[in-house]
Amino acid sequence: MIRFRNIRITDHEFVNFPRDKLKQELQNLKDGLYEFIIRKWKVKRTLQQNSLYHVCYCKQLGEYLGYTSAEMHAIYKYEILKPNFEAMFVNRNVTTTILSKCEFSVYIDHIEQWAWHEHQFTFDKSKAENEIEDKQLSIT
Repeated sequence: MIRFRNIRITDHEFVNFPRDKLKQELQNLKDGLYEFIIRKWKVKRTLQQNSLYHVCYCKQLGEYLGYTSAEMHAIYKYEILKPNFEAMFVNRNVTTTILSKCEFSVYIDHIEQWAWHEHQFTFDKSKAENEIEDKQLSIT
């Protein structure tokens, strides 16, 4: 597979397109039929969002309910992600990895509402942020 990411188009012109690399890749292809897909680039969720999701939302409610972080992630995917983002998962696996930063923020909002309505649970984000910071400091 040949993949070029972050190709910018301004005023209907390529700005940073690696023409030489594309030409080289095309010359290496064997004869046959190929599919070329061009789609709008979506920025995925940030590492900070991901850390907070696992340390705060998966771990804290999991401990409260007696589940592991991985089990809570699975519960969230089917209780919250699939029903609220259903159109994104037609003929696909239910996964958080395809969410943009904005979509992931909406997903987190749904988790907070669900945790309160179903379990009267409020997340302690400052505790999670401190835990994330401590982990980062121990790595360096």
